[in-house]
Amino acid sequence: MAPVAELAERFKFLSVYHFDPYSIALTKLTRLETRDVVDVSNMVEAGVINCDDLERHFESAFARFPQASNRSDRDDFRRKVDAFRRQHCE
Repeated sequence: MAPVAELAERFKFLSVYHFDPYSIALTKLTRLETRDVVDVSNMVEAGVINCDDLERHFESAFARFPQASNRSDRDDFRRKVDAFRRQHCE
């Protein structure tokens, strides 16, 4: 799934877009700091993202995760997203 941008507002000659909220959520979950978890949880609660689509976006991103990268990085990414889902999506 390619990142998408959503038009937020137009001001005469300026168009402001929101970047793909699922990419933002997954980036925040890679850090898994308290404020990032709260942000993603708020995104779910506000209906900006949903857990099923978050999982689909994660699987798509994970499939493209560089195979040459450290396996522990890949495993860490999966553990962090799984931990979020267990706490906030079930």
